[in-house]
Amino acid sequence: MSKCHIKQKPPRKLKRRKQWEERSFCVDDLITATTTTTTTNNPSSCLVYSFGIHESYEWEEKMASFYSCEVHAFDPTMNHKTNLAPGVTFHKMGLQDHPITSSSSSSTRRSRNTTNAAEYQAIDPTLLFSLETIRKQLGHEHRTLQVLMLDCEGCEWGVLHTLACNHHNPSSFMVPQQLVVEFHFQKNLGFETYEDIQVAAEAIQCLWDNQWHITSIEQSGAGRENYIYLPGVSSILHSPGMLLYVALRRITREEEIDNKTKIIASTPAEILHEYANAEHDLGELYEDTINRYGYDRNTWPIDRRDKLGPLLTKSERIFETYTSIVRDVAKFDEWERIP
Repeated sequence: MSKCHIKQKPPRKLKRRKQWEERSFCVDDLITATTTTTTTNNPSSCLVYSFGIHESYEWEEKMASFYSCEVHAFDPTMNHKTNLAPGVTFHKMGLQDHPITSSSSSSTRRSRNTTNAAEYQAIDPTLLFSLETIRKQLGHEHRTLQVLMLDCEGCEWGVLHTLACNHHNPSSFMVPQQLVVEFHFQKNLGFETYEDIQVAAEAIQCLWDNQWHITSIEQSGAGRENYIYLPGVSSILHSPGMLLYVALRRITREEEIDNKTKIIASTPAEILHEYANAEHDLGELYEDTINRYGYDRNTWPIDRRDKLGPLLTKSERIFETYTSIVRDVAKFDEWERIP
């Protein structure tokens, strides 16, 4: 299990009646935010937004009761009472992204505000707002958002693009400390057009660039009626109907400094990108050499050893940097992988 960040405990789950809705997340930031207060309406308390609760709000109740968080639950398709539970306020609102102009295209992508999945009712577009607008409406624009939970059936890609790819240097208050997201890949849940896929790819790249790192990744599945994909999408998924529950947290530069060695670590994304480039430099010659002579370099012809040796040394050095610095300094002891 991955560590959330330096000196923190591994991600944990809150038990739920629907076990498939249990998702790992980091709790230390919540505890830190509530050490000075136990009043959920105090502006100093932990603040949590959860989008797409549908009929289940057990997680939101526990976030309020266990961690004294002020929790706001959102769903534009439900008619829950406003005082949903102690510490939990319900809003009949949904989340949408701003219209996006893809960096690879001059066209502007429409803001996604509906889902075409058969089991969900049509969404009233007048109930959909951007995260920035919602925070202003609730008077939270100057408060830190500890956790942003997104289970909004496809809106997550555009919302994350707006959040992570905003090049206008938004206030630090607008950036959540932690993201807990259900990622969908189905045609009727977010990937309706190839432009949607481009937005998703750019969102992931922006998360990398802004030092968001995975603390937990878990697999679930969609209903069989949603096994519909744009051509090519299903080929990269682990299994039909795959959904992913992913928790992400930003790792600051201060957390990347190893005080013993005074080495400033690169982010995992930077190191892995460099490692991938080094592997690419080895090219077809390396693959041919392995196929012909095996992995023992002593069996390789001298000319191949001379050419590939320095590249392999570079690749191994980068990988060693990844294991020693990222895992020891940033405390990603073992990243969870899809089985």
